[in-house]
Amino acid sequence: MAAIERFPAPVYAAISGYCMGGGLDLALACHYRIASPHAVFGHRGAGLGLITGWGGTQRLPRLVGKACPLEMFVAAEKVTAQQALRIGLIDAMADDPVAEAVQRATPEKRKSSRNISPGESQKGKSGRRASATAVVRSSPCAPLLGGLSST
Repeated sequence: MAAIERFPAPVYAAISGYCMGGGLDLALACHYRIASPHAVFGHRGAGLGLITGWGGTQRLPRLVGKACPLEMFVAAEKVTAQQALRIGLIDAMADDPVAEAVQRATPEKRKSSRNISPGESQKGKSGRRASATAVVRSSPCAPLLGGLSST
């Protein structure tokens, strides 16, 4: 993820369909995210006792603030493409996100634009707690690796 984040040229994520868990973590490492109107975003691992290992708990709050990431990680809420655009999770919506990403990546274009189940397990509870702690501890001023090592 760090190699994508530090890549010297813009890296675009073209998202169509479900962007969940590790896929969301991968998209968050990209410089730009373009999604189809039917894309759905989420991180449902906490309900299974899992915490993201690829930086989602640190990158998402830095991008959109803490409220929505807490809902996504702790309550395992999904976010529609329309919601993602409104909160700043994605940069644009397009019927063909790949074509839009290619168009935006051309030099000329770059110059002009720059639910929790009732019988949930103890693992689910501890996964949500760990995710919430990591999101709350995230800070836009702190180094990303510091936040990642605390999870």
